[in-house]
Amino acid sequence: MEKRYQVFVSSTFLDLENEREIAVQTLMKMNCIPSGMELFPAADIEQFEFIKTVINDCDYYLLIIGGKYGSMTDEGISYTEKEYDHAIENGIKVIAFLHKTPEILPVKNSEVSQETIEKLKNFREKVSKGRLVNFWENKDQLAGMIALGIISLIRMYPAIGWVRADKTSTFESLEENNSLRKKNSELEVQIVKLKELTSNSNSQGGLAGLDASIEVTILSNNEIIVTKQFIGWLSILKSFTSIVFEPIAEYQIMQGIAALCIQQADSLNIPTHFWLSPKDFNIIKIQFYALGYIELGTQIDPDDGERYSNWIATDKGKRVILDLVAIKA
Repeated sequence: MEKRYQVFVSSTFLDLENEREIAVQTLMKMNCIPSGMELFPAADIEQFEFIKTVINDCDYYLLIIGGKYGSMTDEGISYTEKEYDHAIENGIKVIAFLHKTPEILPVKNSEVSQETIEKLKNFREKVSKGRLVNFWENKDQLAGMIALGIISLIRMYPAIGWVRADKTSTFESLEENNSLRKKNSELEVQIVKLKELTSNSNSQGGLAGLDASIEVTILSNNEIIVTKQFIGWLSILKSFTSIVFEPIAEYQIMQGIAALCIQQADSLNIPTHFWLSPKDFNIIKIQFYALGYIELGTQIDPDDGERYSNWIATDKGKRVILDLVAIKA
């Protein structure tokens, strides 16, 4: 069944009017349903109550930040920040695009008072914490960045979406649910079998050792294969050694492994945006889980309440990593 995802576009209004138009056009070309403030740009508390219901109906929340903090409520919080906070509180996945150098923007598109400059700085820091953000310098970059970001967001966090009533049926819905349930069960069986192999002997039960390699695929934003590289399990493990000290978000691990592969392919024409094949990432995750190096968990950001998946090093995993990287006498 073909789904269409509804995306709420949030930003200050007059200074980012062209950028909002680019975002809306890009989403429509991607067969998404854009929602936002175009029909009611004036900001007041009564209207904000309606805006919250619009945000609640959306699958994703797209935020663009320029050089303006925006109109504020009596509480001293901008309506844009209130929209963002509401999306986070309701578990809506956020993708954010921040101007890379807001200090060079024209005066008419920038804050001039020290109070609002500080509020904008704090808002940018809040949005950047605990998630991957994108930095843009001019509106011409936005279309490609938004397209890539939405594709990645949909792949990593599939949402409910919308389906035309005449394109679905009870039977088809049940069939899709059964298929997903079956795939999930198969993955669980694989994990159990791999864990049993590791526990049956001290020799890792036939699992590939850290001296072995795996071939992984790197994709471009339009899902074209950029390169395929053989990369050693040892190199992969070394790419996220900071897990010894604290859990690491899955998207950060995916990004690190993809960058590692691109470094090996320096003779190729590498696109600006690329990512690790989700299928290969799942294989890597299962392997380290089966070896007993990691545990899988979720973490809630204490500031914005957003939940994201992460990896947690086990005692065994910490010992292995420390043995690999620690300087020996």
